[in-house]
Amino acid sequence: MKTVGVALTIALACGGLYLKYRRLSRRADPFGTREAGRLAEEGYALAAQGKFGEAERKFDQSIEEYAQDPSIFLARANARLKAGKPEGAIADCDHAHTLLANYPGCWRIRARADMALQRWSQAIVDVDRELTFQPDDQDSWTLRATAHEKMGDLKGAVGDCKQALMRAMTMGDQLMLAQQIDRLEATLRAQATPR
Repeated sequence: MKTVGVALTIALACGGLYLKYRRLSRRADPFGTREAGRLAEEGYALAAQGKFGEAERKFDQSIEEYAQDPSIFLARANARLKAGKPEGAIADCDHAHTLLANYPGCWRIRARADMALQRWSQAIVDVDRELTFQPDDQDSWTLRATAHEKMGDLKGAVGDCKQALMRAMTMGDQLMLAQQIDRLEATLRAQATPR
């Protein structure tokens, strides 16, 4: 009988350790559970196929399983933005920041959502935050140039395009940015010419 009691005590202790292990391993696992990870991977695959509505639903399910991973919120924000839901994208970016302050890439997606809502000055504020953490990000400089141009600040747009051009990695990007700079500078010259 004493052996049964000892075995039961060990089993209970092991069960407690298992539960403690599950809690600790859940923190170490970025998705928390295999199911959340599987759902998120399905969401990423759907987004890669351009099925943003379906991807958003998979990310929703993944978040229901484990809502502590900012990368899932960022992925859902991107899917929402591409599905034409910029307000939802902004909400997800804001939530990702509550989980991990200044999560990389989050300010850029938020800026794109602001631009979809034609909030040009807010987009610049968000891009500036992104550039604080990733100053060599060509995409952020290009976004900032677009927002400046939409606001009518062509000089600001030219300056941002030049910053993006210095960071451009491909010939295609370099050509596109050089053409954009030429177009903006031609518009500035035309505006400065008296009629």
